[in-house]
Amino acid sequence: MFPIRFLIVSMALLAILLAGGTPVRGEEKESADEKSAEEKETAIQSDYQEQVVVTATRLDTPFPKVGSSVTVITAEEMARRQYRFVLDALRDVPGVTIRRSGGPGTATSIFTRGTDSDQTLLMIDGVKIHDPSSPNGAAALNNLLVDDVDRIEVVRGPQSTLYGSQAIGGVVNIITRKGRGKPVHSAALEGGSFGTWNGTLQSSGGTDKIDYSFSATSIDTDSFSARAVDSAMDPNRDDDPYRNDSLAGRFGIRASDTFRLDFTVRHLEADLEVDAGADPANSRELTEQTVFQIRPHWFAFDGRWEQKLALSSFEIERNNRVTGFAFPSRFEGTILAADWQNNLQLDPDNTLTVGLAFEKQEAIGQVSGFSGYDADYDNLALYVQDHWNWKEKFSSTIGFRVDDQEIFGSHFTYRASATYDLLGSGTRFL
Repeated sequence: MFPIRFLIVSMALLAILLAGGTPVRGEEKESADEKSAEEKETAIQSDYQEQVVVTATRLDTPFPKVGSSVTVITAEEMARRQYRFVLDALRDVPGVTIRRSGGPGTATSIFTRGTDSDQTLLMIDGVKIHDPSSPNGAAALNNLLVDDVDRIEVVRGPQSTLYGSQAIGGVVNIITRKGRGKPVHSAALEGGSFGTWNGTLQSSGGTDKIDYSFSATSIDTDSFSARAVDSAMDPNRDDDPYRNDSLAGRFGIRASDTFRLDFTVRHLEADLEVDAGADPANSRELTEQTVFQIRPHWFAFDGRWEQKLALSSFEIERNNRVTGFAFPSRFEGTILAADWQNNLQLDPDNTLTVGLAFEKQEAIGQVSGFSGYDADYDNLALYVQDHWNWKEKFSSTIGFRVDDQEIFGSHFTYRASATYDLLGSGTRFL
């Protein structure tokens, strides 16, 4: 844990120095209280019409033209409600249930519209965040923070045509912040109940050619016991301290009007005391997660052919050290993925999407004194989707997917959706 904490402290000093030399002035804005009711209503309708959703169709699609039930949680809303973890932001989403077994860092499950916990796909900038070494490959949601998050898109209902079998219940896509404008640097330190301390550093900025966004966060809390209060004599009812050190960065380079290259990198280290073993105060679960993605993005034929290539990896390692138990355990999960998406604009109102997706998952488990396991599988998929708009009111999406899985063989999936938007009313029929 020491190296990442040392880096956070170093970045704190750098951010303070940079902030001292680069003051940031806020722009004067009209107070919301001074706006008339009519202006407020007009602004709401304008936001509704102009809000863009990416996850539902894998295209930049205006909200009224999305044929799925979608909720978008913005960074402004998360800041206003003082969320710290992604799971806190998801609790209020209709149709989504979050279940956590104790305090921060403990096992967390997500359920969408009554489906199982392994049937809601969790992504960060399109990278799958699931633990192949867990019993059902469920989402690795326990330790994800919101500090570098620009918005969270939640799409409810089956999305397997575009995203595979783990999207039967829906998709949660965490979209990170992109740097814009003059460099801005900030540092914050907070303290609260349960012996909680939270320190955050952020820096971002961008030009027409290059942009960056960086954040470093450290949370330390005494928390509380995850065990039920069965008896005052229960020796395992001590608090469960938790620590989370996270680094996140997003970088973009625009080489020309038709080519852009983006990088996403995230790393976290979490230390959680667990109520187990002869000495619970020294029984711990240590977790490390790393996300990396590189995304070339280019256009051809005057923008009518858009190509996106995403090369990504997700790695998670869990070490359980239970006192009084002679066999500590270690689990590792890795997901390597490549996705080549082609968007063909057949006419201004019709876009055909054709893509190839390859994924390799590997799980390693080892309990000292036992043989353990080492398993992996590959999956190759072809997906096709046609998105069509008619007279700014009616939109339809139809598509199919063919998966060739190393163990279960080939399978065919299809889906169709449509939406009718009553312009100016904010009402859609799906």
